Amino acid sequence: MKPRELDFFFEDDRENIPRLEFDILVNNIFPPHFHSHIEIIYVTEGCLGMTVNGVQYYPKAGDCVIAEPYDIHSYHSMEPSRAYYVICPLTYVEDYIRLANGSSLSSKLLPSGPVSPELRHCFEKIRDSLMGHNLLAAQGYAYVLLATLAHTLGFVKGGQAKPSGLLQNVLRYTRTHYNEKITLEKLSQEFGYNPCYISQIFNKYMHCNIQSYVNTLRCYYAAQLLSDNEMTVSTISGVCGFE
Repeated sequence: MKPRELDFFFEDDRENIPRLEFDILVNNIFPPHFHSHIEIIYVTEGCLGMTVNGVQYYPKAGDCVIAEPYDIHSYHSMEPSRAYYVICPLTYVEDYIRLANGSSLSSKLLPSGPVSPELRHCFEKIRDSLMGHNLLAAQGYAYVLLATLAHTLGFVKGGQAKPSGLLQNVLRYTRTHYNEKITLEKLSQEFGYNPCYISQIFNKYMHCNIQSYVNTLRCYYAAQLLSDNEMTVSTISGVCGFE
């Protein structure tokens, strides 16, 4: 059976940002992706289209959506919208991670309700604290934000298991070595794990084999070169690792 083509990507650049971030999303559109951070959206105006793990949400003003670590998520605004956006590395909220103990929130969507003003206040205090370079205060409000979501939604056991560091390392390696020959044996030598174990972990969480994922990366970069470069197709094919 032919492995399915990936329609999402590992946002490796995000992994290199170890700090809490706040932004305002306006009519946001972003393709399916995932990372190890917690991403929280609070819609202030309009309706924002968002998909998390294949489920579509259309949060309106006062609604909050959460993408937990390694959730595949995307944005696809179909009408004007404005939203607060906070992305939090796990190292920033280690006590929350210990409390969750491998569980997931019971829902990705928290509709507008009694706690909405408190959530908005947390977002705005994170923004103000970061602008004022008060990182400790920003971290504190991030904890309050997550605690409010956890208390309101609750945790469920047996949620989606989170990948080990091995998968993250393999994804980073393929991102930088996609134009080379990548085999399970080579990955085994690089990371010190049995090839079968690497294959099992990758297939479990990525739902495809490593070669399919690498070929998808090659196609992605080849498409970029085709649109931005005068190189021939055969040259681009070689540069991107196609034999």
